[in-house]
Amino acid sequence: MLIQQGRLKRHILCFICTVAFIIYWRLPESNTFQYPEESSVRVKELLASRFNEQHLHWSRAQPRKGLVSADQLLHEIHKTDGGAVLADVDRSLPESHQYPHEPPEEPYRQAATSHSEAKEPKDIDLDRSPVSETQQQQLLSPVDSVLEREQEQNVGHSSDPAFSKLEQEQRASSGQPRITELRKQSVAHLDDPSLSKTEQDVNIPTRKDYRSNGEMHSKVPHKVALPGDSTTFHNYEECAALDEKAEYLPDIVHIPFEDAVAEDVLQGWEDEWIASSEFDVKRWGKLEEPKIDFVYTWVNGSDEAFRETMYPYELNSTLNDAEGRWLKTHRTNRYRDWDELRYSIRSIEKHAGPFMNKVQILVNSVRDERTVWKQTPTWLDRERMDGNTFQVLSQEDFFQADKQSCLPTFNSLTIENQIFNTKSDIDRIFALSDDMVLGRPHAASDIYSPLFGPAMGFKSNSYSTITPPTDVDAKRFGEKPYLIYTSWLLNRRFGERKRKGQAHFGHSISRRVTREAMASFPRPELRSACQRFRGESGFQLYSWYVAFQYTIERHREAMLWSYVMLRSDTNNDENLSWQERQIVMAELEEGMMREGKDSFRARNYYHVAQELGKAGLEPPKVNTDILWTSLDGPAAIRDIECLEFNVDECLAPGFSVSSSDGQHKNPVFSTATVFDRVSRQEPKCGDCLIKLLLNRVRKGLSPVLPHKDTQVAKRHTVTKALMRYQYTITNPDALFVMVTDAEQVENVLLNDYVRGSRQVPAGKSASPVLTMSVTHEAQDRWFKASTMHVPQRWFNAYRDPRGDDGVPSPDRNPSPNYVKEGDLLIHFAGGKVPENKMKRMTEWMDLADQHLPQWETELNQTSYVNEVRDSRSRQAGKKKGYPWTVN
Repeated sequence: MLIQQGRLKRHILCFICTVAFIIYWRLPESNTFQYPEESSVRVKELLASRFNEQHLHWSRAQPRKGLVSADQLLHEIHKTDGGAVLADVDRSLPESHQYPHEPPEEPYRQAATSHSEAKEPKDIDLDRSPVSETQQQQLLSPVDSVLEREQEQNVGHSSDPAFSKLEQEQRASSGQPRITELRKQSVAHLDDPSLSKTEQDVNIPTRKDYRSNGEMHSKVPHKVALPGDSTTFHNYEECAALDEKAEYLPDIVHIPFEDAVAEDVLQGWEDEWIASSEFDVKRWGKLEEPKIDFVYTWVNGSDEAFRETMYPYELNSTLNDAEGRWLKTHRTNRYRDWDELRYSIRSIEKHAGPFMNKVQILVNSVRDERTVWKQTPTWLDRERMDGNTFQVLSQEDFFQADKQSCLPTFNSLTIENQIFNTKSDIDRIFALSDDMVLGRPHAASDIYSPLFGPAMGFKSNSYSTITPPTDVDAKRFGEKPYLIYTSWLLNRRFGERKRKGQAHFGHSISRRVTREAMASFPRPELRSACQRFRGESGFQLYSWYVAFQYTIERHREAMLWSYVMLRSDTNNDENLSWQERQIVMAELEEGMMREGKDSFRARNYYHVAQELGKAGLEPPKVNTDILWTSLDGPAAIRDIECLEFNVDECLAPGFSVSSSDGQHKNPVFSTATVFDRVSRQEPKCGDCLIKLLLNRVRKGLSPVLPHKDTQVAKRHTVTKALMRYQYTITNPDALFVMVTDAEQVENVLLNDYVRGSRQVPAGKSASPVLTMSVTHEAQDRWFKASTMHVPQRWFNAYRDPRGDDGVPSPDRNPSPNYVKEGDLLIHFAGGKVPENKMKRMTEWMDLADQHLPQWETELNQTSYVNEVRDSRSRQAGKKKGYPWTVN
């Protein structure tokens, strides 16, 4: 009886606990934190208004363990009397909110599907701040963007030339342009005649379907045909067929220069400009300032319709693991919208308005149970939107027809690889992410000029992949797998050399050249179109890297092609005879006499502003630190020494003697063979060939051009090619900020560059660096001198949740950028054996490659005994323990 009563009590107790748990679980989440009434403006607004000297890039931090929670972040801001900050934080979603079980309730910022029925967010809204409209206008911009609604809560929709009549009618009751109604109102997909009734019913999976051997499924949702378009839904078989088609294409093709420039048109002044770096303004008049399209990639991952559209494809992705880790983590930093786009567009209108041709926003098509529409910022004022100057383009609007069977895509690399297809009446693009802001007035020449081409910026790290990339390379950090893979392709196409990665800001590109660059790698380009999510195939063609480096290499290749295959082959027999080789050697000898005399050849990159001014063009206002121009020759010749150039080694065996082809033509002297040798097989030989030839004249590229009088047509083709691939290399005046937490913003940005009015030096990066926390021992002057910012290549091997007192605290998330007393700092584990480093430190070495040169610190290998002795010596005999140990 006692046993039965005990069981009954336990059953009752369990029942009560269960009911209490259910009630607690069903209660709405509450926000215990209240913003201070006197809270200062949001950090991003303050910075957007005060950074008037430089570019500003808000970067979404990569997801990693240890990022502060939203509550913790806001409490930290509260301590410093700050408003909400633009940060990338781990919001620690409850398991019930995670995929793959069901689409989660939006814990961040709920995008309203209509202006009258906006849903309230269930968690803290970091984009809300008690700042009045007047304050925002004063802080952010004297005049709001012409594309923003004056009153978002009560706005009408009038006729919009950017959308068809059908679209306008179907979006009348919503804040977003409706594309078309679905034919079946009860389900979220269309009837497809190509599928059976059973297939239609299971078209949208409700649980994970695993793939075997990389096989692609067909049970995924279709996309809706656009108005006025004959496009139908495409199932996965069509996408798989496209991927299979890619397997039969070559990795690389060489596009003849004659074909590449066939449709290019010259105005007349280009020949003299290329040949002698002179522009005759009296003859040609002043040049017209170029117009530039500003093209954004944008997505609002907080939109429930976007999440529901993407979810079935996530389930079928090869990245979806059995444990569901990828589903839970990959959205954290890929799709979140912090409303930066509105500030970026304001900065374009304010600081680049005179030369802005149009703004294009590239978006996904999304759907709910009844409709499909282009995902569009809710704050856009469509009444004041002009389709000629502002466009919202879905992927269906600009993807090539043969690539659309793999839509939709949620991979920014795939979208960027199709960006050249956006329709426009001009060629030039400045491609931006929505978190990039222009901080002060720009001239068109900061981005592109007709005399010097696009402005390109590069990082300090270079890539040269000799062997095919491996699985280890595919798992490297960030963009590195795509840089490694694209470097491998570029090495095979243009020859082995180190090529720097592009700077992380806006990219100035040509639609025509980018299209050509992508077409030069047919198999990788087509496979890229089939990658719905980043990393599905491990590697992918990197559009910015390939566009920049292809432009540089083709300009160099055009010079070699011009000299070897056109200018030097005077009798047009495609072979360099002894007489023709003698002329080549004489010209090289003349250039060799001036090799090493840097003062002889003028450097055009020092005179860009003056030359632009002479032609009536506005000189650069921001990117004034110009490092090189294509008018100075290939970028590779800047630091190369060519005193030991040998024609027999570099051009062809026996090039310097007549007996090599005394009786018969020798195939080693064919112009194609020599050209391939100097352009691809032996890149340094080609570089020195050009440098020595250019040493013959003070300015211009005339020594490599076809003869003006006897080779007119060939010279015209070469001039078009050199104008097509011209470029300028600059040290971009940009600040790259990876925001991680409130304290970092306070110390790295606000104190130094806002409150202190300190000017940001060009090239400075505020990416996270490990910072030693000042402990009580560090208050001593000796330890204070040792407390410093350290290079990013140092890593905290032991980090646990600790409070300010250094005591472990289970309620506290560890800060990723700081070390505490008792933590251990390590530097490249694995000893001196390179293989061990690669095995143990792959992830950390990837991070270390991001460090800037100014972060580098001279490191000495010391023992524990030496460290103790040095410490005691510095402290004049005082015995104090180390607050940390460095191994």
